[in-house]
This record gives sequence, structure tokens and C-alpha cells, in this order.
Amino acid sequence: YGDAVQGSLIRKLFHNLSPNQPYGFETSVMLTLQNHTALKPKALLEAKAAACTADGGAFVFIDAIDPAGMINPATYKTMGEVFKTTRAYEPHIGGELLQDVAVFLSTESKFDFAQNGKDAEDYSAEGMPHIDALVGACRALRAHHIPYGVITKKDLAKLSRHKVMILPNVLMMDGDEVAAIRAWVLAGGALYASRDTSLVDKTGVRHADFQLSDVFGASTSGVTPERVTYMAPAAKDIFAPYTTESPLMLSTTQRVITAAESAEVLAKLTRPYSNPDDPEKFSSIHSNPPGVATENPSVLYVRVGEGSVIYSADAIESQEYCAQIFVRLLRKLRSTFAVEADAPACVEFSTFHQPDRKRYTISAVNFQKELPNVPVEGVRIRYDLGGQTFAQATLLPGGEPLEASVKDGRVAITLPRIETLCMIAIEYA
Repeated sequence: YGDAVQGSLIRKLFHNLSPNQPYGFETSVMLTLQNHTALKPKALLEAKAAACTADGGAFVFIDAIDPAGMINPATYKTMGEVFKTTRAYEPHIGGELLQDVAVFLSTESKFDFAQNGKDAEDYSAEGMPHIDALVGACRALRAHHIPYGVITKKDLAKLSRHKVMILPNVLMMDGDEVAAIRAWVLAGGALYASRDTSLVDKTGVRHADFQLSDVFGASTSGVTPERVTYMAPAAKDIFAPYTTESPLMLSTTQRVITAAESAEVLAKLTRPYSNPDDPEKFSSIHSNPPGVATENPSVLYVRVGEGSVIYSADAIESQEYCAQIFVRLLRKLRSTFAVEADAPACVEFSTFHQPDRKRYTISAVNFQKELPNVPVEGVRIRYDLGGQTFAQATLLPGGEPLEASVKDGRVAITLPRIETLCMIAIEYA
């Protein structure tokens, strides 16, 4: 029932959770389950169905039962028209989803330290910083066309398929999760972790330091008293356009951390002139500008075993305005990914490997906030063949040949005009 980002996140999660494929992705044909007759716009239903098809799912409509036992013919006419647009692609779905980046979802981390001590009846579901960070990470990956999946503890035995893992403010981690991630990093994995990741163990005990402190190359002594903080760049290319004099502002506290000697500091903590919660001092009636530079790291990079790690003292992935910085941090861990694309943020790419057919399918879904979609043209993609010999590229579902060029092991293709869904196949010898 959410937007394109929420749908993308959930479908990636379903793909990894389901023992059977295709998984079912359901949504109501009406605006909400409570609204009995208000039909969603056809363009929205088409976009949702196309996105589900691109992600290898089975799209399912939910229609409420009428107390009189009747159905609305107009509703089912719309359903039929939507399914007509996706039916031709169904023979081409399936395979293993390309997940260069894995975003870790922890159902045990769906809480907020700030809620501690409050009456259970006063609990607010809005206070879930892990979920905020998870959604923000997926939003940034989708907008920057980086192939990703959403994984859980169920996938710990499959970590080798991922090039980068994101632990988005994963507050609670058990011994199995900690051990598996540590071993994966030591063996060559690339990890991004943020904020309070691994502070709480399986029993619910909150530790004074990270369980993964040795992996992060950082230890923590608590959080800043100020609820407005800044990150002053040491690596200007990552944090541009922010500078030491005009650092990145965050409307949150930050973890106060100490870095290991081997760590490279990418940003340092800057505090505001005064604590906005101090009733006796203020620096501005409207804001708290940066005023006190510190030597405490905010973001650091460290080599651990054969792997590499970036730790951030706050979950900057939660903030949409930090998305480009977050992606630059990921690209410090991994400079390129299997799929690279020149496309607007509204176009999402999904890639599946179908070894039985000796091909990859790449789908581009144009899912804009304002519908119906404005068609997108001139999108160019580059796919890493992974050492395989390119045979041909075709437009699905019809199989028309597409022009392609191969350079440095990557095949480059300009996609046709994208109304809502464009699917191609890259075949190898």
C-alpha cells in the first residue's frame, strides 16, 4: 500500500524469504482495504503490476466481498486490462535475482531506545530507527540503480553471493548473526554499518560497546548530548559539497566513537555552538549552526582481514538528502556493480540470471510519483558479463534484436522508450 520504494523493498524481501517461486505480491484494487468502492487509478495499478513482474513475482489483486454477493464489472474490467499488459512477460520471469548489495532486515530490531521506560500502551510504531534506515538505504540503492536484495538471518549461509552488505542501524543482533558477518568480512566481504548496530544481544541486554567493535574498527562511549550534530568531511570527494567550515548537518545525536589506529577517518564530529536542550544558552532562535569542531570520528573506513568496513556514527541512509553521500560511501567499498545505468531515479532495474536459458533478463520499470508516467527515452545500461561470451541482446517479449557493444567485459545497450516496463535479454554463448 506504500510507494514504489516500499514495494521494491518488500518484493526483494519476499524473493529471499519464499521457498517457492514466484512469491505472491498482493495489493488491493481499491485505494485501501477500508475503502469499498474507490478504485485505484489504472496507471498506478499498471505500475505496481509491472514492478512485480520485473521483480519475478506473481501479482495478486485483493477485492473486498460485497455484502450483496455482487461484483463490480468495471473493477474486473480494469483488472483484466492490467493483467493484459503483463501477461506477455510471464514466460520470461524467474531465475536468481542479482543482489550485489544486501540490505539486512532484523525483525528483532523494530524498536527505539527512546521508547524505553514508556508504558506499552503509549508505544508508537513510528519510533523504529532500524526500519527508517532500512527504507532509506533501499531508496538510495533504487534511485542510483544499484542491484540489491533484502536479506534476513535466513540468508546467513548465502552471504558469498553479495559484494556489499548494509547493516542499517541494526540494533539487536544475536551470536549467529555476529559470527556469520564477522567471518564474511574477514574472508573478503565489504560492510557498511551505522549508528547502534549490534549494541543489543539475543537476550535483550544492551551493551556498552558494539558486539562487532573489532569489525567496525570503532568503540563507543555513548551519544552526544546535543540532538543537532554535524559531520565535517575529511574525505571531501565523498561529502561534497560539504566542507569543514560548512559540515553536513544531522537533526540527531551521534554516537561518540573512538577509532582503531588502522582506521581512516572520513568525517569528524562537529557539535553546535550550544546544546539546544540547555535552557540557559542558545546560539540562534531558529537553528544551531556548527560551532565546536572535535577530533572524534563520525565516519571511518577500515580494512579487516581480507575485507573492508565503513562505520557511520549516525544512520545517514535514513535521510533522503544524504542519499548521494551514502552511495559514495558504498562505492568506496565497491567502485562498480554488475549493472550500471544512466537513467532518472524513477526507473528501477531488476536483473535475473537464467542459466538454463543461458541468459540474463534486465527489466526497467518507470514508476513515477505523478502518474500517468512521462515516458523515458535514451536510457543506456552497461552489464558486466562476468567473463562470459556475449551472444546477443533481444527485446522481450517479442525477441527483436537490440544493438549492443562490448568493451572491457561489459555489454552496453540503449533501451527503447520506456512507458512503464521494458524487459530485455542478454544471452551468452
